[in-house]
Amino acid sequence: MKIYKYYIFFLILVFISCSNSSQDNDLQYNSPLNNYTPLIKSKEIEWITAGDLSGVTLNFNTGTLFFIENRHNTIWESDTNMNLIRTINGKDFGDSEDIVYLGNQKFGIINEEGYLFLGIIPLGKNDISINSKNFNKIKYMEHSGNKGPEGLGFDIRKNIIFSVKEKNPMVFYYFELNQLKTNETIIDPIIPFNANKWNDDFVTDLSGALYDDRSERVLVLSDESKKIIDVNYKSGEIHGSLNVDEMYQPEGLSFYNKNHDLLIVSEPNFFSKYRFKKNK
Repeated sequence: MKIYKYYIFFLILVFISCSNSSQDNDLQYNSPLNNYTPLIKSKEIEWITAGDLSGVTLNFNTGTLFFIENRHNTIWESDTNMNLIRTINGKDFGDSEDIVYLGNQKFGIINEEGYLFLGIIPLGKNDISINSKNFNKIKYMEHSGNKGPEGLGFDIRKNIIFSVKEKNPMVFYYFELNQLKTNETIIDPIIPFNANKWNDDFVTDLSGALYDDRSERVLVLSDESKKIIDVNYKSGEIHGSLNVDEMYQPEGLSFYNKNHDLLIVSEPNFFSKYRFKKNK
């Protein structure tokens, strides 16, 4: 009888251990990135003939994409099938690295020098020009050289901007737009964790950022490591990853539909698409 009791107790311990292990594995590996499959791999965008693609964002109000390059501040608007709608000529944005849609036709643009520009890009189908003088210019970091801010993401529900610095060192930033006062020109962002704690064999630089409303985490793109990582923006814990080995120099990423299918852009003028398959 005693042996039987010990046996039952042992089985209970094994069950609890397995349950805890299963929960730990779910927390560690339960990432939307595990459910993506390639749809289009590194295809050229023929109407981009100058500059290098550095960022992309979806205007969820119009259902169109906005691409930005880092030499001449040119922005292109296209549909999600990559058909060009118009060209937007930018002026005096510096070395522009990424663009993000904030809602109500308002966009954020960052440059290599550590500035964030907030302003309106008007609706339309005709080519237009925009000037940084008509945008609110905010400095959120001190930087010189070619290893500065690269990615830009936005949580529209909490009004939080996310940004990443490329390397030397890698830095992950965020701040609330509500903290900005009218005509404010400087803000101190939160640096919630040390991004350089990540293993060099796993990720060695940061080139793009995208807020994922499904998990309330941030998808961070790495150019050198050619992968996307799923990051808890408060702790720096990585929940999953997706390899994009086919891309030459991936610089920006965005969802492009309600299914959360992914679009990744690469220098000089290439894109890849990944389809999200929901679990049954």
